[in-house]
Amino acid sequence: RDDQIILDPFLGSGTTGAVSVMHGRKFAGCDMRQSQVDLSARRLEKTIQDMEDAAEEAYKPIFEMCEPLPEAYGMFKEE
Repeated sequence: RDDQIILDPFLGSGTTGAVSVMHGRKFAGCDMRQSQVDLSARRLEKTIQDMEDAAEEAYKPIFEMCEPLPEAYGMFKEE
């Protein structure tokens, strides 16, 4: 359920946390080694930034130059 908190008692590189964030879940993790906590925190920050960047990219308008349709199509006629 969306309101559940995912707990990872063996944080490691933060895979469980990253996937939790990607699926909109709250996450709590711990590890005995500070190096793993630091690694996981960097990974979660990158995951969140990547998701924000992807959301911005998805809503950017796309503008392209198009070739005019040939007159044979009869849609545009110069008068």
